Amino acid sequence: MKLMMLRSPLYIFILVLLVPTVCLAQGREKILVPKVFTNARQETLLYRLFVPRTYDRRKKYPLVVYLHGGGGRGNDNLKQIEGGNGYLIDLFTQAETQSRYPSFVVAPQSPMQEGWIDYDSITPTRQLRLVFELIGDLRRTYSIDNGRLYVAGQSMGGFGTYRLLARYPDLFARGFSTVGIPGAVDPQIAALRNTPIMAWNDVGDELVRIDQSEAAEQRLAAAGLRFTEWLFVASDHLTLATNDEYGPAASFLGTALVNRNPAHVTYVVQPSQDAGGYSVVANHAYWLSNVLVRNASVSTGTADVRSEGFGFADPSTLGVKQGVGALMGGNHGPMPYISREQDWGPAQATPVRDELDIIATNISTLTIDPQRARVDCGVRLHVTTDGPLTVIVAGCGTYHF
Repeated sequence: MKLMMLRSPLYIFILVLLVPTVCLAQGREKILVPKVFTNARQETLLYRLFVPRTYDRRKKYPLVVYLHGGGGRGNDNLKQIEGGNGYLIDLFTQAETQSRYPSFVVAPQSPMQEGWIDYDSITPTRQLRLVFELIGDLRRTYSIDNGRLYVAGQSMGGFGTYRLLARYPDLFARGFSTVGIPGAVDPQIAALRNTPIMAWNDVGDELVRIDQSEAAEQRLAAAGLRFTEWLFVASDHLTLATNDEYGPAASFLGTALVNRNPAHVTYVVQPSQDAGGYSVVANHAYWLSNVLVRNASVSTGTADVRSEGFGFADPSTLGVKQGVGALMGGNHGPMPYISREQDWGPAQATPVRDELDIIATNISTLTIDPQRARVDCGVRLHVTTDGPLTVIVAGCGTYHF
């Protein structure tokens, strides 16, 4: 009976499927070191860390933050690198990718009852707050290039990717979301002005429905953001996770740098998502800080500030270009997709002026770093606001409108 079982074609087929998966998981356990982050309040976050094989403290390295999907939740510091979650991690840690882009990879684990987003039950800020603090700890501990931080996530982690990018847009150079959408971050999506994103979604996704992913693509386009979206036409929510081919995502993230001082900043504050008691408040980005809402009963406030001190106008939005293609390789063979991409044209030169153009919606106060905004204390402020606004030009003066 045992011999018949061992020779069963079905049994052999299952072995063929399982052996590579087990080997990959065991390989990940060896190269992704289990660690525990503990903050000053003794809160803990489990995570796995990959350190570049050729790590040299005298050099600077990128950091890729990977946010797992719902199946990666737990308290074993393992599920977040297993199965479909592990495949995307493999992309960043494999020898080929590391030879081109040697980088650190961190994979935190959310507890079972929580997640990266409010869709997933309890508090949308606690776990991402800990991730934010963990990033700071890694930057202090290792030789991390602060200009080359990237975030990627799958499913629940895709939602979390949008949230991190919107709350801390000047922290990351680019982001990659697979089978995720902005969701509750929709009101903040304009904050991605200077942070391009790549998104992969599926026509047959039973969890993130096609109408939701299409609406997300339209919002990115309407906001004039730079994005690349691939809509796979013959797959469901788990197909991409089991396909194990993410090469184009690595190329998209590539060696892009954070734009620390863009000429035009759009930042959306959402105080309900802050953790003021823990001193983790998202009220600053680029050369704007202390951005406060006027009416707390309204969920968000938006500060849109363009400096004329850089000497060029806003680049024109080129509109969405549509195409078709197929993702080659992986376990499922060629996977056809429809591509939608929006980019910017070249910025036209303009006279350098000591002026700032400010549009404030439900903002009571904002502070500007004049040096980073390329203006001085004689700056002229052109302000459009829907209510009383205080503008502080740091080191120069305070102005009321």
